[in-house]
Amino acid sequence: PKAVAAPVEDVAAKGDANEGRATTAAAALASIESPKAVAAPAEDADDGPIGHVSVLGLGFVTNMAEYMVAADVLVSKAGPGTIAEAASVSLPVMLTSFLPGQEEGNVDFVVDNGFGAFVSDSDPMGVAEVVASWLLDTKKMKELSQAASVCGAPNAAAEIVKSIGEETLKWRETNRKNDILREEKRTAGGDTDDTIGDGQRIGSSLKRLYYSFSNLSGVEAEKSKEVTEIVGS
Repeated sequence: PKAVAAPVEDVAAKGDANEGRATTAAAALASIESPKAVAAPAEDADDGPIGHVSVLGLGFVTNMAEYMVAADVLVSKAGPGTIAEAASVSLPVMLTSFLPGQEEGNVDFVVDNGFGAFVSDSDPMGVAEVVASWLLDTKKMKELSQAASVCGAPNAAAEIVKSIGEETLKWRETNRKNDILREEKRTAGGDTDDTIGDGQRIGSSLKRLYYSFSNLSGVEAEKSKEVTEIVGS
């Protein structure tokens, strides 16, 4: 509801389209009153409450985290990444569709953990009624947000990088011991085996995984540098 005001400036005039959309949305968000402060809509004898909603279409944006933090409710299909991101910022979720099979469990995850609901997008009035009921119920919104927070893992990327780094340290120590054993065998005139080669290959794979995740995680520079040096060695 905070992102429904008509645009207050011409986005097309911006040199950077994405930045322009963000500026427009920010101005729109600032101009809207809380749903709690808006007078109840007039009743229509046939159709029930009448609402007037302006829609601000942003197109493709790259700063979804900012919009999620600013939002009151996320209305989305049951994509796992989107649900995880919403939970990380304590955002209630209204799911309206899912891919059969692979995304069905995501709906259960949201509903069973109490931070959202499912209403099919074939029933837009049903979606609107549930979301409106949430927005007009401060206690319900707080319960949904707290439940989302319990399921969220905002530090997941950093934790993955840490786990990879720790696993790499174990292989580094294994490789060091194997180097010693190989040298002892060579000195004694014995044969060597492929243990070292296997360890080096696994260590190399872990190193590549670390670089992949470190690019996504936003790990602090010093920690990133420290683990990079350890993995690189």
